[in-house]
Amino acid sequence: MSLTQLTQIGGLGGKDFGTFTLPEGARISAVRLATGNFVDAIQFVYTLPDGTQGESPRFGGGTGEFVTIELAADEVITGFSGRADWYIDALSIKTNKRTTDLVGGDGGNVFDIAIPTGETFAGIYGRADWYLDALGVLTRAPAKKTKSTTKKAKAKVKADDLKKIEGIGPKIADLLTTAGIDTFAKLANAEQATLRGILDAAGSRYRIANCTTWPEQAALAATGDMKALKALQAELKGGKRK
Repeated sequence: MSLTQLTQIGGLGGKDFGTFTLPEGARISAVRLATGNFVDAIQFVYTLPDGTQGESPRFGGGTGEFVTIELAADEVITGFSGRADWYIDALSIKTNKRTTDLVGGDGGNVFDIAIPTGETFAGIYGRADWYLDALGVLTRAPAKKTKSTTKKAKAKVKADDLKKIEGIGPKIADLLTTAGIDTFAKLANAEQATLRGILDAAGSRYRIANCTTWPEQAALAATGDMKALKALQAELKGGKRK
């Protein structure tokens, strides 16, 4: 996939920190901001397809009041807005679900960075020292389809009926599928922290679900050992052992 640099906003001070590029397939799970009279620093937390988490460097200084913006499993960054002049004075994150509160100072001129339709947020570039002096956004465009990619698409593994797992109903099955866990094999390999994060992000209605045995059940379903799966499920109630 090709990367594009959108227009850089802010001043010419600070040091060029190069680029931070989000690994392909990863999603942003949180944005950390340190703010005061300006945006002092920005950092990204991301989740890889296998459920492990990573962090970008902290771009900017070590001062400011710390704010963490958590993103849901199906939430993606669609742009940034705020005010800027010599520094990034104030910043707000835009997603497919909301626009976060503006944090930072009162100075600067209004700016808006929108990620073009069909492209996705891929990282940032810019300048920083004591503060975040300048911010530019990287976007990623999908690769053009070729005959080989078309064949791969046709060979895509068919999704499994996750409702066969004790403790998973239609709504939770949809949540897991949206998060990329759409087969028994993927569920069998999912970390508890990943499953819990998906449930917690969906709201209080889903936080009570017990996912401790889902991978164990899914491992049996993935191998087609339905007899063993039924025997295990006889020991369960609501997805947990009685």
